[in-house]
Amino acid sequence: LGTGGSSTPVPSSTTTDILSSTTTAYRLNSCPSSLYNKPTGILTSTNYPQNYLNYLDCYYQINAAVGERILLTINDFVTQSGYDYLQIYGERTSLKRLTGRLTNLGQSYNFVSASNYMGLQFHSDSSIVAKGWSATYISKSFPSVQYINTTTDVKYKGWQISWTPQLVANLGTGGSSTPVPSSTTTDILSSTTTAYRLNSCPSSLYNKPTGILTSTNYPQNYLNYLDCYYQINAAVGERILLTINDFVTQSGYDYLQIYGERTSLKRLTGRLTNLGQSYNFVSASNYMGLQFHSDSSIVAKGWSATYVSKSFPSVQYINTTTGLLTNLNLPQNFANNTDYSYIIRVPMYSQINLQISNFECVGTVLTIFDGPLKQSLILGTLTGNAVYSSPIEYSSNYNYLSFSIKQVSGSIDNCALSLSWNTQKISGLCGTASFTQPKGIISSPGFDGNYPNNVNCVMQITVPQTKRISITMDSFITEQNSDYLAIYDGEDTNFPLIGKYTGDLSSQLSSLSFTSYKNVLTLVFYSDYAINAQGWQLHYETIDATKSITYYTNEGRINSNNFPLNYNVHDTEVYVIQNLYGYPIDFTVDSFSLASGSSLAFYDGGIQNRNLISSLSGSQTSPTIVTTSTSQVLVYFAAQSNDVSRGFSFTWNTTDADPTCPRKLYQDRFGEITSPNYPNAYSNNQDCYYYIIVEPGKRIELDFIAFNTESGFDILSIYDGPDTTSTPFYTSSGILQRSSPSAQIKSSSNVMTLWFHSDRSNVAT
Repeated sequence: LGTGGSSTPVPSSTTTDILSSTTTAYRLNSCPSSLYNKPTGILTSTNYPQNYLNYLDCYYQINAAVGERILLTINDFVTQSGYDYLQIYGERTSLKRLTGRLTNLGQSYNFVSASNYMGLQFHSDSSIVAKGWSATYISKSFPSVQYINTTTDVKYKGWQISWTPQLVANLGTGGSSTPVPSSTTTDILSSTTTAYRLNSCPSSLYNKPTGILTSTNYPQNYLNYLDCYYQINAAVGERILLTINDFVTQSGYDYLQIYGERTSLKRLTGRLTNLGQSYNFVSASNYMGLQFHSDSSIVAKGWSATYVSKSFPSVQYINTTTGLLTNLNLPQNFANNTDYSYIIRVPMYSQINLQISNFECVGTVLTIFDGPLKQSLILGTLTGNAVYSSPIEYSSNYNYLSFSIKQVSGSIDNCALSLSWNTQKISGLCGTASFTQPKGIISSPGFDGNYPNNVNCVMQITVPQTKRISITMDSFITEQNSDYLAIYDGEDTNFPLIGKYTGDLSSQLSSLSFTSYKNVLTLVFYSDYAINAQGWQLHYETIDATKSITYYTNEGRINSNNFPLNYNVHDTEVYVIQNLYGYPIDFTVDSFSLASGSSLAFYDGGIQNRNLISSLSGSQTSPTIVTTSTSQVLVYFAAQSNDVSRGFSFTWNTTDADPTCPRKLYQDRFGEITSPNYPNAYSNNQDCYYYIIVEPGKRIELDFIAFNTESGFDILSIYDGPDTTSTPFYTSSGILQRSSPSAQIKSSSNVMTLWFHSDRSNVAT
């Protein structure tokens, strides 16, 4: 970047407004005009009132006529507090500053130059962005007056000037402060006057089931020297949910504190200051108290909150980076067989370290979760009947950790509990890369705020070989097309793509759940160098392997889900087709119409990602022939985008190798199998195959009623599986009595194969 103007231009890009779906074009990483020579003008941050960009250092220069000075009025100012700032200079050569680094002012300010020059520098870092700022200026002759906005002494041109602020009213402790006469404030440019009452607080008592609380004068700026108290009372047995909808205060000095008990002033929160987003707080009883304090200096528009009183699940939210919970903090009247849960949330890119130094609660169960949800991974379960000789420690993977206490028997009053936590930064922006636990929560970096730019995170979920992975998408908002999450059904990106997700999918979450075909999923999250958003969160669980639909018949037809209507968004269908004779299979795809990002693939040998025969995409109305070289084929269909179409329809067939003894498939729960021509004699030189397939999860019991073959030559063999390569159960010839132990056979799975062979000589019945 140059020091006197805008940065080097880069190609234009587009961004889509989520609500209106209108598109606005702008130049990335560019600064507004740098030179202002007219008597009046307007200056803004890049893209104002939309969010400014990361990595900015923009310079502005205002020149007035000789003898004039410049009045700059900042009308709106919202930035990342402490990191993105505006700095104003009053002299051309020495860059003597009029101000320090201005960050997230939250109100209007005036600055007057000492000469006919004023310079500004706006800087943004690599993380959070906001709507920025807007200012107007006017050049004219001013009285020789310098405006000072501090509350302590200052040295100016050889003079030492000292002053102190004085409180103009005594504040009450139980409600609003004592009213004082109204005062006036004068706008320098327009000379209009506005009257208001100083140091008054809103109503202090709220007894209705619902209501609204605000700081003084909201949405106008609150006043200095405030200590306002609010008291909310609910019906006995109810609790209070307070939702802070808007919160802008002087960071670190003006704060809101929330209390959960009437007598001890037990705090639900620390000092909340300049939250910048919505928060929920739930009382532990039917009472909630609030205190709002402002100091003697900078003010802002303040805060607004709503509350509702009703019966709530027993959940308490904690937003501190360190803390201690003991049995004294547990709620009164703790009911048996109910869960009372605590959810700890700390800043993004952080993890929580939990230490339990004492837990002696007879009849009580303490469960710790790696996340805010009941489906989160359970880190540990403790019972109050056990004795723990040393502290027990747990660590979260992300910035959430929760624990629940359930009183099964006894009384919580006799419980001894000491539980503490602290927070540490996660190394690297991507966080955890490998997930091997049975279930868990995975989210984009910084979920809760916006994800960072320029990340390429690769994450992998691995469960046991015989298991599969069930994915449920909980939230998804990214920059459309540029930032995306891709999920692959296997160990790396060479395996089939299940889906590539991008944009705001909030309305489609119910259709974004799926189950893997393999026991490994690979997730790739990519963001570019520009716009970012809230990101995404999903949770996964380990389930038993879902049997792909297997067909052992020599011919058949398969249609995609809903065919000829459209298949579902992000649909996945897997079929295994096995020729009973061990011969190749001929497929005829009659027609297919697949949307962008969808494909129909045929794998020879029945193994995914090996020996790909054909992969079909797009649309075709004429038949497509696919021929295999083996007797087993895996057909894999995946809809990999939000677009859908009609799908596909195909048939397959093969030739029976032995027309005198066609292979037979049995799929009913009960049935009877016989040799050819039974009860008459079978023929010579026969090889007959019989396949029994029942519902997955069931087993097969085979009972012999009659058996008589040429001993030693004509043989029936039984296999515990889908073909003759499976484990052999039993091989028999001659005469078998029903009373024989061998007359009853049970499979270990839902498939059994029988092979009957007769030679060229004698036969039997």
